[in-house]
Amino acid sequence: MTDILSNFDRDTGSAFGSLLNDVVRLSYVLHLVLVFPLLFFSLRINVDELLFPKSSHLSSDARRFTLLTAALLGSVYLGSVLFPSIWTLFQFIGSTTAVCISLIFPAALVLRQGIHGKAGAFGQKSLRNQGIHGKAGAFGQKSLQNQGFLSKSSCLSMNTSIGAYL
Repeated sequence: MTDILSNFDRDTGSAFGSLLNDVVRLSYVLHLVLVFPLLFFSLRINVDELLFPKSSHLSSDARRFTLLTAALLGSVYLGSVLFPSIWTLFQFIGSTTAVCISLIFPAALVLRQGIHGKAGAFGQKSLRNQGIHGKAGAFGQKSLQNQGFLSKSSCLSMNTSIGAYL
């Protein structure tokens, strides 16, 4: 069902069935009342940092705080009215999150760090110091490159990926 709380309208036939239904509904209300301000606080801070990176702290500007809070609450309420079924949002958020985690975020990290960061590409200097990244390259990539299986750029990209996980 699209309405989650309507699942608790069924009569179970027990003496405590309606009491349990009320307890579950009350727990949903308490959860929303107690968790929403915590999530909204971090949302407001992150959106403020995204939109106004050079500005002073949000707590020092009451006008920006009020406008940002009103805009975010308005967008949350508008979204809840426009999407009456929560499953549509779950599908959209799930598919978007999966693509971001598997494809976009790793590429963004590599692009942000650059090919040659401060300590080499993702800490290759520390890999060399630990003896993991020797003359033959990390995990025998040099031999794969000599045999024609890997190009020089794919070896570099593999080194950055391996360095990120070690």
